[in-house]
Amino acid sequence: MSFWGSFKSLFSRAEEVKKESTGVVFLNTNVATWGNRDFLAYAKEGYLQNVIVYRCIGEIAKSVSSVEWSLFRHLPDGKKEQVHDPTLTKVLKRPNPNQGWSDFMFNAVAFLVLDGVTYIAKNSPETGENKNIPFEMQVQFPTQIKPVLKDNKILTGYELKVQGTVIYHWPIDPITRESDLLRMKSFHPLDSLYGASATEAAAREIDTSNEAINWHKALLENQGRPGMLLMYKDALGDAEFERVKKQLQAKHSGAHNVGKSLILENDATAKPYNFSPTELDFIEGSREKARNIAMAYSVPSQIIGIKGESTFANYKQAREAFWEDTVISYLNFFKTEFNNWLYDDPTLFLDYSLDDIPALAEKRQKQWENAQKADFLMINEKRAMVGKDEVDGGDVIFVSSNQIPLTDFSGSEDKEDIEEIERERLLEIGFSEEEIDDMVSDGM
Repeated sequence: MSFWGSFKSLFSRAEEVKKESTGVVFLNTNVATWGNRDFLAYAKEGYLQNVIVYRCIGEIAKSVSSVEWSLFRHLPDGKKEQVHDPTLTKVLKRPNPNQGWSDFMFNAVAFLVLDGVTYIAKNSPETGENKNIPFEMQVQFPTQIKPVLKDNKILTGYELKVQGTVIYHWPIDPITRESDLLRMKSFHPLDSLYGASATEAAAREIDTSNEAINWHKALLENQGRPGMLLMYKDALGDAEFERVKKQLQAKHSGAHNVGKSLILENDATAKPYNFSPTELDFIEGSREKARNIAMAYSVPSQIIGIKGESTFANYKQAREAFWEDTVISYLNFFKTEFNNWLYDDPTLFLDYSLDDIPALAEKRQKQWENAQKADFLMINEKRAMVGKDEVDGGDVIFVSSNQIPLTDFSGSEDKEDIEEIERERLLEIGFSEEEIDDMVSDGM
């Protein structure tokens, strides 16, 4: 019989059912019952009591919040320029008086990952030249936001409710469906108001892991023994039974009572029963639970330090995969929602930069090398490959042999005209007269 089979068959925990639990409670029927969706349970049983959940949510939120954002404007020619207006960009440095951008994003992402939904409120002037341009944003606590439904069907707004009192109301425009409160939620196949979080999907694994830790701690406190069988020749009365029970709990339970002798009476005999080493293989069982929980959050197990899986080489690969598969997907989600919500001006948009992310440095270096080696591409095409803007005079191709522009001379028959065209083009893109003369002498 396995460890868990022995655990469930020997013990009943019907009296210890938790009112706030994400999950498993073992009953004397050997059937596991599971708790309902509850943000407080996710926070307490998951983030605050399970080190794997804490680490996974922290890794995602920390990574997403470390990325720098900037405000840009679309130009008529299809290009973009960064906007440096202090009124517009201040909110990207300090969204509210109590938080910088990194802390603000950490909270928004952590709530989304933990609960499947996050709420962000904005404040904007109602009149003046900066009308509807946000000067403040705040992440709201999910348990304090209550959706307002008309006829139990149509979402008409949100309420900030604290201890049963409505503090603030954010209406939703019935025509545009716009609101000063942004609700971001993950996909849920059965609920249009709330998202299905990774915590909800991993709830059974989380609670099983927590129960295993509690059970293992109890075993350690009793020398690895789940209990002792006391056998009496004659049946005990109620009073005698209670007396013996209290004596055992007070004098022979817990780590502080290890090694104390057991004094028996009334022809009683004691027989300890133990689990086998296989049944007590707690460490490997815990690792498997940790892997499953990390998988639910799309966090590679190497990143959170699960033993036996981390080497220097695959850790670097895991970091890169984590950013590409998980972090960037959250960044794109926030970018899309922010740009649909923040600014009335359609030419304004937010975007993030991955240039300074160490986990992507190796991949970025390969992109630069590939761009540099692509001698069939124009300068601006190479710049686009590495995420840089176009430059004037960059629509030329340099032949790799001597790095001179490859151009079309189909309209020129005179060699001197061709050389003059080349000289003017080289001057436009920054070559000096001396450098051009050297090229000519080398056979331009």
